[in-house]
Amino acid sequence: MAASNNRKTIVVFAKAPVPGEVKTRLTPFLSEASAADLHRRLVVHTLQTITQLTDCFIELWVGSEHDWWTELAERFAVPVYRQRGNDLGERMSYALDKALQGSKQVLIVGTDCPDITPQYLQRAFDSVEQQGVVIGPADDGGYVLLGLRQPMPWLFNDMRWGGDSIFATTVARMEEKGVSWFELQPLMDIDRPEDFIRLQQLRPNLTEGLSVNGT
Repeated sequence: MAASNNRKTIVVFAKAPVPGEVKTRLTPFLSEASAADLHRRLVVHTLQTITQLTDCFIELWVGSEHDWWTELAERFAVPVYRQRGNDLGERMSYALDKALQGSKQVLIVGTDCPDITPQYLQRAFDSVEQQGVVIGPADDGGYVLLGLRQPMPWLFNDMRWGGDSIFATTVARMEEKGVSWFELQPLMDIDRPEDFIRLQQLRPNLTEGLSVNGT
């Protein structure tokens, strides 16, 4: 069904908090258990932030089965969907396409960026309404947010996910297609030991009790 109103949706991508499978670039700086605990905190923080917006729908898209999703679905009153696709690009494209079937504007975010605020999200919605595409760069070369008004599968094909050129490649593809977009303020992803150290300084509530190996 095509969107016939002003429905807005935020798609949240999240991994299950399994030690050894999340925040792997933070180990052995953190233990696998601490890295998984940090991931849990970041997911909850992301949902707490997004649910402050009262004029949009929220969907949680997960990479694998886990009991935790039921708890989050009840706590935040969000539906949970299973990601589909062979790589991150296919999974993102699939989720965006599904959400756009019933929404006029869709944002997709991960759970690694604690600096995303309700104001940042509102600006993203305003921008995608005006420009058609909005992108929020990450300071590691990726992006923390992407917003669309229509499916664009070519933005996700044959990408080197996890590399430091994702944002640049995405922008280059839009330029090649003549697509108009708006660029938001760059924000920090929490993926590397140096990111964790900055997080300790800026948001100690998210790192309290997590000890660095060797300290």
